[in-house]
Amino acid sequence: MLEEIGLLKEIQSLDSEVIRIKLLIEKTPKTVSEYDKALNAAKSDVALKRAVVDKAIKQRKDLELLAEEKNERIIKMKGRINDLKSNKEYKTHLKEIEQVEREKRHVEDDILNLMEQMETYDKALKKSELALTKEESHYNEKLSYLNKEKAISEKELEGLIAKRNKLSKEISKEIYDKYIKLLSKKHGIAVVRAVSEICCGCNMSIPPQLFVEVMKNDRILTCPQCGRILWYENENNNK
Repeated sequence: MLEEIGLLKEIQSLDSEVIRIKLLIEKTPKTVSEYDKALNAAKSDVALKRAVVDKAIKQRKDLELLAEEKNERIIKMKGRINDLKSNKEYKTHLKEIEQVEREKRHVEDDILNLMEQMETYDKALKKSELALTKEESHYNEKLSYLNKEKAISEKELEGLIAKRNKLSKEISKEIYDKYIKLLSKKHGIAVVRAVSEICCGCNMSIPPQLFVEVMKNDRILTCPQCGRILWYENENNNK
């Protein structure tokens, strides 16, 4: 086999791995973003439920204050009974007291109902907080693993690039430039195997006479369909 074809095969193999690892590394921010979505969703859920609890607490305080105001008003109204001059004033005053007492009872009922609701709100909040704690733990574990994998991939990538760059110096500039152009145009696959008169790059037929020449592996030949550099290996070698 022509030495440069063998070198191109090796470089192509290395470049394919380089591309694969680069894609993995490039996916890291997207993966982190997916992790962030789950964590932020858990945080939003806690914030939403906490807002409901806080609102209920404020409503309860407002109602308790209102009940206290009603109670103070009743006390003052009862204290004025002895100052009333006529029976008519007395009856009217009692009705006013009864009205305020009814209002107070309604407020107290609202407080009791709200307290029951608050128990439900508190349970929901605690459940969401627990879910957030678990999600934060999972997030940190996944992020730690992802960063370790990224560091390993970057180190591996560095080694692969160094190796392929060393091999590239052993090929003529003309052939290497041709390879690089093909690599860019053909989605990272510039050197492919030819099998049974078929190009494994585009899966199109190779003219019989050209295939005979490719089988010799003694010069750089390309697929007439896709332009990729072809190499041949006897099918029996892979058995």
